[in-house]
Amino acid sequence: MGKLFNIKSKISNYEVIKTSTTIEKLLLSNKYSLCLVDDFYKSQIKMVDYSKIIFIKANENSKQLAKILPILTKIANKKLSRSDKMLVVGGGVLQDIGTLVASIYRRGINWDYAPTTVLAMVDSCIGGKSSINLGKYKNQIGNYWPPKKILLNSKFAETQKKIDLLSGLSEGYKITYVSSKRDFNKFIENCESFYKTLNFKHLQSLLEISLYSKKRIIESDEFDDGKRLFLNFGHSFGHSIESITKYSISHGFAVAIGCIMEIIFAENYYKIKMDSYTKRLINSLLFLTYKMTKHQKKLLKKISVRQLFEILSYDKKIYNGLLKLPVASTAGRFTLKKIDFKKDKAKKNFFVSYQELSNLIR
Repeated sequence: MGKLFNIKSKISNYEVIKTSTTIEKLLLSNKYSLCLVDDFYKSQIKMVDYSKIIFIKANENSKQLAKILPILTKIANKKLSRSDKMLVVGGGVLQDIGTLVASIYRRGINWDYAPTTVLAMVDSCIGGKSSINLGKYKNQIGNYWPPKKILLNSKFAETQKKIDLLSGLSEGYKITYVSSKRDFNKFIENCESFYKTLNFKHLQSLLEISLYSKKRIIESDEFDDGKRLFLNFGHSFGHSIESITKYSISHGFAVAIGCIMEIIFAENYYKIKMDSYTKRLINSLLFLTYKMTKHQKKLLKKISVRQLFEILSYDKKIYNGLLKLPVASTAGRFTLKKIDFKKDKAKKNFFVSYQELSNLIR
């Protein structure tokens, strides 16, 4: 176990630690009075104290606000105090739930997080955000409450299907593209090595490149007042695709598709020419989308663009009727554009951009 880096936070500084410890050993630790664990591991772990574990199914329904109250009640029944520490084991869904629960139970308890999916390891494990669903509206409830430690082990992702593992890398492409040309080039070079071998040592390098890139962004803008908003790149259009397909297209693939579509939209709407870095990003993300299942590709082709446009109107990044959309001129250079999608020009370009995107997906 060795510390990779600290992250400065106005709430409480925290650290990312590279560990070789197994999930079972983490759950056996006396440091934790309670563990929230992905239900997937129920049959995987043996020698643990089940009385201190709450298993949670890792799906979007578990992220519903109505599902949080029973978890809080279970925690209260276990008589956790503010001096107790909680461990969360799982991907982004468990992290979202754990962040909110840890922040509001007794006005805040300490917690550690062991991310187990590439998507969580490469991106969401740092930043301290929770995102909870409110009925049909995705990620409408949330706050900031970072864990004390992130326990990073690329081998935790070995249980993931290859398709999920690859889709998770989309956030790494996005983060490094937002960060700088240097970070983006480094990430792509390491991706090429990983694709050739699927060696988890190469995956560990990818995780660290992405997290170092994100660390610099969130330390300069922890609460989405400036540069961190650029990390929403691909998410407005991507979340709409997730919602309309009822999450059959996973977050990773949806973000990849969202990034491509937003680039095409910016090219059409603002006449921004794609440079070599942007073209390289599109090709890298298209490579990931080619790994989608036939069913996912069929769903994408069948999407009603009018319904997709309607879902976009509920995006939480809309302020005073204007959508704040990150627009890139190249890697590391973004501006935040305010777009009125009630205007015919913007609406028409949205429809055209989706058609161009659809033609690219094989």
